[in-house]
Amino acid sequence: TAVVGIAIDKKGLPMETVREIVLKPGEKVIFAGPDRFLISFKNKKAPTEKLRYESGNGVITVVIPKDILDKPQYAEEYRKNKFVRFDYAININGKELDPPIIIKRDE
Repeated sequence: TAVVGIAIDKKGLPMETVREIVLKPGEKVIFAGPDRFLISFKNKKAPTEKLRYESGNGVITVVIPKDILDKPQYAEEYRKNKFVRFDYAININGKELDPPIIIKRDE
């Protein structure tokens, strides 16, 4: 499990405590920040079927499916790169930050 703290800098832009999240299948990422923020996955590509998450009391949890690297839409990318990358945006008050989530197995 990864915990990512989200804050707002002096210019009102989102900041995260972890620049790149690396997870294994079956793990989860918990985003904790202001009461209201959004996580939206880009390029119509997300670890789950949901592309957009809204915070509840300042928290969003995304669970990575255990079989994600075996799914047809990700198997080829994993075979080539040994990881699958998901680009997403943290959105607070209309301002965005775009770090990645990387999924891979223990090698």
